[in-house]
Amino acid sequence: MKNICLLILLMVSFQVSADHLTVKHYYVKESIPGTAVTSAYMLINNHGDDDVKLLKVTSTLSERIELHQHVFADQMMKMQQVQSISVPAKGSVKLQPHGFHIMIFKPNQLVKQGQYVDLRLYFDDGVTVNLDVPVISSKTKKTH
Repeated sequence: MKNICLLILLMVSFQVSADHLTVKHYYVKESIPGTAVTSAYMLINNHGDDDVKLLKVTSTLSERIELHQHVFADQMMKMQQVQSISVPAKGSVKLQPHGFHIMIFKPNQLVKQGQYVDLRLYFDDGVTVNLDVPVISSKTKKTH
């Protein structure tokens, strides 16, 4: 029941707008014990007339944050780093498990449900979006 309430809260209340961009439904998965990575997901809407690219993400949580994508190659799903993530004009891109996502390597603290992680998103048109992202249980199945 606690996870259901948290999911409803996340889906309704978290949205940040900056210029022509809106970022919503954002969350970070809590750390799995024994691992040194976690990941962040969100929906980015571009209300502008031009495509934009997410170029990088920074945080006080980690010095190493990368943009990643899962791809099907050689009959296997593989995760690979990408240089940017395009958000089409008048469109959106969903960062989600098994698709585009943000990888956070070697967090400087254990990431637990109930905490918040600061993320700063940098776009190629000069827009920067600051987020205070909730951490949800790694057992929670989340959809946008």
